[in-house]
Amino acid sequence: MRWLACTYLFISFIYHIFGLEKRSNQLLNKGKKLQGQAHSRQEAIYAALEKEKQNREEAQRSYEQKFYDNPELNTTNWQLHQKRLYSCRASRFKDCSYYVGPRGGVYYINYNGRKTYC
Repeated sequence: MRWLACTYLFISFIYHIFGLEKRSNQLLNKGKKLQGQAHSRQEAIYAALEKEKQNREEAQRSYEQKFYDNPELNTTNWQLHQKRLYSCRASRFKDCSYYVGPRGGVYYINYNGRKTYC
């Protein structure tokens, strides 16, 4: 579409050089109209892509928030595990529950029922 607009503008210029003003103006208007349509199409595509990107980011945030709010859910994301540990003082990471102790140390309960500090 854009190449067609450029072609009309070029031919309009050629007609203008040869003194065919009426035909030149017609082609110039037609070329500008096509350029405007191409530009508005590009803007619509760009807006749709931006909206899709925002929707993906929002879905990702809500998914992470679901896991962030519930430290009982298992995760393999290390950053999320760290955030949950220090906000909720507990987190489940790779099928093992970790807790923050009273003095700030991180521990888990081993198979004997004893605290094992990391």
